Amino acid sequence: MYSTGVSWILVIDFGTSFTVAVAKQPGRAAEVIEIGGERRVPSVILVEPDGQVLVGRVADDLASSRPGGTLRAPKARLGDHTAVVLDGRPHQILDLVADLLRSVYADAVRHMGSEPTQVRLTHPAMWNRPHLNRLLEAAQRAGMPTCELVPEPVGAALSYATEVGLANGAYIVVYDLGGGTFDTAVVAANTGGLAVVGRPSGDQSIGGELFDEILFDHVVEQLPADAAQSIAVGSDESWVRAASALRSEVRRAKETLSSSTYVTISIALPAGSLQHTVTRAQFEGLIRQYVDETISVLVRCVTESGVDPNGLAAIYLVGGATRSPLVEQMVQAAFPATTVSRRG
Repeated sequence: MYSTGVSWILVIDFGTSFTVAVAKQPGRAAEVIEIGGERRVPSVILVEPDGQVLVGRVADDLASSRPGGTLRAPKARLGDHTAVVLDGRPHQILDLVADLLRSVYADAVRHMGSEPTQVRLTHPAMWNRPHLNRLLEAAQRAGMPTCELVPEPVGAALSYATEVGLANGAYIVVYDLGGGTFDTAVVAANTGGLAVVGRPSGDQSIGGELFDEILFDHVVEQLPADAAQSIAVGSDESWVRAASALRSEVRRAKETLSSSTYVTISIALPAGSLQHTVTRAQFEGLIRQYVDETISVLVRCVTESGVDPNGLAAIYLVGGATRSPLVEQMVQAAFPATTVSRRG
């Protein structure tokens, strides 16, 4: 913990799958704040039967036993004006997002020992003003001080510039494949700071959550027909819990395949347990067409920006789904003369 009264800036990256808090103090490098002992907090919200709202890791851990009361990827719902129904009861998405932001903010303040002098919230560059206003309203409901909004590509480019360096007049492309969406933009470094060049682009349907679903469907297809049917559409509580537990296993398996060439998935069914091994090659075969679609969007974004592809300083990969080796391989193949970097 740092001493009370230290001047510092809090940046919260509210992500689709994970939320990260970062502290920046004068004269020191930016530092990720551990929230509940973790450097990234699952963007998961769970409402208990008594109305208590749980967020983050504890919500994620309890999700398989309370699937009907769990909301994943709340960021993807932030633009909705209709209520979110959890366990048959309606909840305003702004209030649920506020609960998550409030918890992250409180833990950050507790860790640092004082309130921040500034708070910044990152957001997709493609969000329009009504969407941005809803993010600000959620932060206000969370009791946070007035926040400055920062486009995610600019934040990513600033991180790269701080760690690696970015010369004045240089261009960097941010390729952001997160939990729920894909976004990309060309960012220029100039004397006034960093700014998006041209029009940001992306695909709001491609991301880690889609890859989870594809791998989940693949595993379910390997089950006996009756079990597969019950996992897919069964309404009995035991099968609903089994499906939720399997989704969690699949998500962990996908992450493991980023560093391992195979993974064994445990499938806990009401009648007993099974196991299924998936190789990285199989997983990459399942998602390749979608990664290829992001490459097409990336190439088009660079072309329409008017920036010479051969003059790019780097393509910076951010977002959890870029941990798959396939992503870096395909980006590099599309831009063979450009440095492709992913730095955590």
